[in-house]
Amino acid sequence: MGEFKILKQKTYLAMIENSVGSQMFAELWAKDEKGETKDVTNGGELSCAVFVTGLLKLNDMLSNQSATVEGAVKLMEKEGWKSVELDNIREGDILVWERKKTGYTHAHIGFYVGDKKAVSNNWKLRRIVRHGWDYGGRRRIIKVLRWGNGMNN
Repeated sequence: MGEFKILKQKTYLAMIENSVGSQMFAELWAKDEKGETKDVTNGGELSCAVFVTGLLKLNDMLSNQSATVEGAVKLMEKEGWKSVELDNIREGDILVWERKKTGYTHAHIGFYVGDKKAVSNNWKLRRIVRHGWDYGGRRRIIKVLRWGNGMNN
């Protein structure tokens, strides 16, 4: 079999779509300030940033994972991700939703997949789901981030 040129953008978008239903990012183990080991996602309830940053790291679009939305956004901006207007959104952009009380009061992060749809972690189901980009008008998008290096294939 000959060599292949990997189509990075097509692969990235496929990974996002193919993650739906996955529980792969449902746990992230760390040591707390006391040195005790714990799952910082609480069994997948708080896995949105772990999912997004894990998939970005896997695609060489981010240097590390983050367990929090705030940490993910800070790292992305430091590494060249750019804010774009919502009316200029494209598939593969990152959506950041307002802080809201669900099971917890927290911000939320996920991927835009086109046609006003998104893919992100569902705290109740503890898995990745596809849903409306603004949760049927129930959650406001406060930031859209695009990879500054771009993808040309």
